[in-house]
Amino acid sequence: SFPRTQIEETLGLLRKVLQKTGKLKKIILLGDVKHYFAGVLKSEFEDFFNVVEVLKKSLLKNGKVIVTKGNHDNILEPVVRNYDFVKLVDFYVEDGVIFFHGDRFSFKKVGLKFYNKKIKVIVNGHFHPAVFISEKKGVKRELYKCFLVGRAKELKKEMILMPSFFPLVDGTDLGARDLNLEGRIDVKNFEVYVL
Repeated sequence: SFPRTQIEETLGLLRKVLQKTGKLKKIILLGDVKHYFAGVLKSEFEDFFNVVEVLKKSLLKNGKVIVTKGNHDNILEPVVRNYDFVKLVDFYVEDGVIFFHGDRFSFKKVGLKFYNKKIKVIVNGHFHPAVFISEKKGVKRELYKCFLVGRAKELKKEMILMPSFFPLVDGTDLGARDLNLEGRIDVKNFEVYVL
């Protein structure tokens, strides 16, 4: 659910990214495509329509948008079923990469598939990593979205933790939280890539 003043900025960012990609077979969203937990707001139907229309223009014929279910997407089915090219899944696997949201519920749904030898890379959202960067004297500090990339020794797999795409969600400062992903994976030695 986008604040009305932010929908155009977000759609503009999507368009900007997709102009650089050319036509795609698949676009994978890592969940939390809606916000409201207790149902589906009318505005969420409208916002999803606007997002899907932008994504659709970048798809090849018969292309798909894959949405991995996030913790905010508990009632996303009524929204997604209006689009035959949008598929809602708990997780998605392609070419040795598993995509999933990353909250504790989606960890449980992926379960033992993490340990499948064919899976080489895990990509997830939910964590929304960000890092403060400051001047030497600390007068000015700014929070920047970032990617975390590293080897999850607990799973023996490479992991990529994605930042939030939404402009109003900067993320959580890595220095201000326990760096265990859902209490399962220690990410404190991962590389930080600032946007």
